[in-house]
Amino acid sequence: MNWDSDELRAAALRLLLLGTIRSTRVAEPLLVEAEELGLVVPARRLNEFRLPPHCKEKFRRYLKVRWPELDDSESAFCSCPDTISATALRTMRRMSLDLPVGIERLNRKTWSAWAGAHSKSGYRTPPEGVLLTTDEALRLRANAGLEFSGEGGERFAANACQALFGETIVPERGLARSWRLCGELPKLILTVENIGAYVDFSMPSWLLLIHAPGRNTLLATRFIDRLPSNIPWLHFGDVDPAGLDIGLSIHGQEPGRRPTPWIPRAASVLLATHSLPLDLPWPTRRFPPDLLNNPMLKWLIDHQRWLEHEAAVLLPGFRDELDQLGESFI
Repeated sequence: MNWDSDELRAAALRLLLLGTIRSTRVAEPLLVEAEELGLVVPARRLNEFRLPPHCKEKFRRYLKVRWPELDDSESAFCSCPDTISATALRTMRRMSLDLPVGIERLNRKTWSAWAGAHSKSGYRTPPEGVLLTTDEALRLRANAGLEFSGEGGERFAANACQALFGETIVPERGLARSWRLCGELPKLILTVENIGAYVDFSMPSWLLLIHAPGRNTLLATRFIDRLPSNIPWLHFGDVDPAGLDIGLSIHGQEPGRRPTPWIPRAASVLLATHSLPLDLPWPTRRFPPDLLNNPMLKWLIDHQRWLEHEAAVLLPGFRDELDQLGESFI
C-alpha cells in the first residue's frame, strides 16, 4: 500500500473516526490487511466493515507506524469526520504554508494552488489583509474626450488604444488603483448584456458603452462608480424575464445609483420574425408599472414570447432612436 496516497489516508482516517467504511478500490487493500490483523469485522451492510471500539487504539498505532503525521490530521477532523476526503487532507497540509511578506492581492486560482487542494479547488479563505481576485477584464468603448487621470496627475485619453483595437480594456486590478475619470464626460452610460450587441453597436461619440455580461456586472459598476451620479444610465439586454431582472438589479455603491432597462422602440419590427416562445409565464409582478407600459413588452407578455437584443443593433432605426434619446441628455 502507498501510504503517501491522500486517498488511502482519507479512507483510513474515516474508518478511525467514523468507525465504519465501505470496501472500495482504494480501501480494499487496507481492509484485507486490517481484517487479517483482527482490527475490523464485516458490518451488516454489504461490502461495509466496522472498527470495534476495543480495536480503535490498536488501529491508531497501526496507522501511526505507516503515517507519522496522523495526529495532526486526526485533530483537524475529529469534530467533523464527515468532511474527510483526499482533497481536504491536501488542503489542510497546504494551509500551514506562510505567504511571502508584502502580498496584498492574489488571483483566486493562485491562492487555491498554494493553500487549497489544487488550483481549481476553489479554496476561498485568504489570510487577513489579502484580497482574492478573479482578474477578469472590463471591456468598454469610451466616449470622445474621456480621460484617465493617474495618481501623479498625468492624464491619458481613455480611447487612446480604441482607434487601433476598437475598444478600451480595464483589468480588475486596475480598478483597485487610485485614478479618476476626467476630461469630456459621457452624456449617457449604456451597459450592454451580450457581447454580440456590444461589439456591433453603432456608437455615437457622446456615449459610454460598457459590456456587463449577464449577472457578472461588478467590474462595470465599479467603473461607473467613478463617474458623477447625475449622468443617466441605461441597461440594454435581452427582453425576457432574466434580462429585465438583471437591468433592475444592477446598482452602484451610491444609494439609488442604478440603471433603467432600455427597450428600443425600433426593435418592434423584429417581434413577428425574431421573438421566441417563453417556457414559463411572464412574472409581471416583479416589474414596475412604468416598464410594463412599454408597448413592445406588452406584446411579448400577451403572446408569451421574448426577444434577443443582438439583432436590434442592426436595424436602421436603432441608431436614429439612440440619437434622439441622446438629445434629451445633451
